[in-house]
Formats: sequence, C-alpha cells, structure tokens
Amino acid sequence: ISTGRQQFTVQALTDASLYSPPAATSIFSIPFGSFIPNIYFSLDGSLDEFYRNYTATAFNGPTFSTNTVIGTQALAFNGAANQYLTISGTNVNWPQFTFSGWIYANSSANWSRMFDFGNDLDSYMYFTPRSDGNYSRFGIKAPGLPQQEIDAQPIQNNVWSHVAVTLNGSAGYLYRNGILVGSNTSMTYTPASVNPTINYIGKSFYPDGYLNAIIDDYAFISTALDASTIALIHDSGTLLGSNVLSLSTGSAYRDW
Repeated sequence: ISTGRQQFTVQALTDASLYSPPAATSIFSIPFGSFIPNIYFSLDGSLDEFYRNYTATAFNGPTFSTNTVIGTQALAFNGAANQYLTISGTNVNWPQFTFSGWIYANSSANWSRMFDFGNDLDSYMYFTPRSDGNYSRFGIKAPGLPQQEIDAQPIQNNVWSHVAVTLNGSAGYLYRNGILVGSNTSMTYTPASVNPTINYIGKSFYPDGYLNAIIDDYAFISTALDASTIALIHDSGTLLGSNVLSLSTGSAYRDW
C-alpha cells in the first residue's frame, strides 16, 4: 500500500442560502474522494458549469423539466425543434476519458446524440442512445482513420438511465446503470486523437435526428474512472454524491 498526499485548489460557492462557508484551510470532500470533474453541469435549472465556468449555449429553446434524477430540475430536448447545446471555453483533448450522465429518453431517433465532440465528419467522439442497428454506441474517429466503437443494448425509453463511458489505453468500457454492458479492448484513439473544437449536446455532426430526451448531471473527466466509482455515481444519483463542499479559495489535502 503506497502513501502520499493530493492537493486540491477550491473556490467558494456564492449562494449563502446553501451553507456558511468554512475556513479556507478546512479539509473538504471532493466527489468520492478522488477526482474533480473537468466539466460538470448539474442542469438543475441552470446551464452554469459547476467548477470552471465554461459556457453552455442553448439553441432553439430546450427547457427545464421537473422530471429529474437529482435536485429539482433537468434539461429537456423535444427532438422536433432542432434543440441542442454547445460548450465553449474548453478543449477535451485528454489521453484518458470518462463521460457520466443521465438520460430519460422520450423516444429515440436513430443516431441522436447525448453528446458529440469533434471538428467535422472526419474527427469526433459521441454517444448515441440508439442506432439504426438497434444498439447504443460510443464511437470515436481520428482524422483519416476508421471509427472505433463500443456497442450495447439501446437505451430504454420512458425511464431514467445512467450512462458512463471510459477510455484508458486500449480499453474502452460502456456502463449502464452502474453495470458494464459493453467493452472494446482494441481502442487506439483517445480524445487527444480527436482534439475537438466543437462540443455538442443533443446534436450530431451528421444530419441525424436531434435528441428527444431529458438529461441530468453531465460530467466529462480527464481520467478513466474504475467500475466501482461508476457504480457509486449511479447509486448516488449524482456525480457529486451527498457530501461535497466547496470552500473559500485555498488548498485542501487528502492523505492516503
């Protein structure tokens, strides 16, 4: 068993109605004690990014719904009005990757997207709840090279489902509701291979159907979470868990 210390820089939430912020040097709990998401949208009535203030821009009027996994609201797309989001201010060009998010599919147009990050039809990575072959898929394509894929059963309609995708070296894993449902151990691409400059939520680079679903608690992380952490996120209902505190600006430490 190794020992060591991790240091984290933190910033305070400004909503005083939530709690009275403790001192800047207090120890705090980060999500499950081991990582902070690079991009995290709770989507609880707001398009604000939780940690780094990245910008999410809505197109054609997606609305907030009270049908939610956690909190009081989630974000609804109707599939008919070309509704989607873009995320700017970040470049997901990492050597490892985790996506975590919840979806309540109202109906599943073939090839609609939970997300599609890329540049064009030659470089992208995406997750679709349902393809025309009746399976869900994570796909990733590097410029000038064939697409690599992880497939599983399609997302069920009219029920909340948690989806997670991880990439680490040659191993890619797809989880549904905390359970491994698909894998590919011959992956050679990473987000760094794509180097995406355009980040869509609910929209494809192809002329595919738009997402008809409610989404909640979206996160993109520059490390590959293990199966036990994915299961914890599903069981908690949120990536943050129930005991995360944001403190005054300063540093905190975690010893092991």
